[in-house]
Amino acid sequence: MTELDIIKDIAEKIDGKCDELLEFRAVHTETHKALVADLDEIHQTLYAKPEGLSYKVERIALNCKSHEAVRLQKKAFVSSLLNKLATAAIIGLIIWLLALYRSHGG
Repeated sequence: MTELDIIKDIAEKIDGKCDELLEFRAVHTETHKALVADLDEIHQTLYAKPEGLSYKVERIALNCKSHEAVRLQKKAFVSSLLNKLATAAIIGLIIWLLALYRSHGG
């Protein structure tokens, strides 16, 4: 075998490998593009402002917190009102008992 034949053999092997590498790179590039598109779609689904899941969950949490705060405010108001009514009833009872005591010769 001459040097030219050896070089030809090596060139043919390299040419075949180059074709395989180019095909692999093309497939890899297309797969990468598809993955990037999928990731963009997932990112939009999760984090987009008006319709993203993360945004919706955050809004639901804020709504729950605001409803809880309103419920606690109502509870505090009712508790305060009942406390004042109980105090007024006790004071009224004391005044009535004092009036009754004085009217019977106290």
